[in-house]
Amino acid sequence: MASPMAELAPEEVDLRGNWVVQKDRSVVADATERRIEWLTTQKLERIANDSSGWETLYRDPRDGRLWELTDPQSGSQGGGPRHLHVLSRDEATAKYEHAAINKSLEPTAGRSVAARKIMKTHLLQSTSAPASGA
Repeated sequence: MASPMAELAPEEVDLRGNWVVQKDRSVVADATERRIEWLTTQKLERIANDSSGWETLYRDPRDGRLWELTDPQSGSQGGGPRHLHVLSRDEATAKYEHAAINKSLEPTAGRSVAARKIMKTHLLQSTSAPASGA
């Protein structure tokens, strides 16, 4: 298995987090649960939520694969451990059609995350420059 905070490998298609009960009865996330959190907050691009608001569609900007984050044990306190798995474009389009995601599913033209961040920063700087003569 990849290290806990590794990028998604091409052969990975399914990650299931778990909660571990400690000796003091506290509950902590296992390595996979922590990795899912890291991937969904730091690496994957959020595309849309399903109509219930409980499931979220993401895209891996490195390879364009679509990933869905679900809470299979949603009845558990705190929502339970999460499940991150690959969805086909057809599955994503059908399930998230309400969000008009077709444009969002287009490839990012091979640009890296860093390149897109640089472009976004440049655009923000050029549109928010202070007016001269203040």
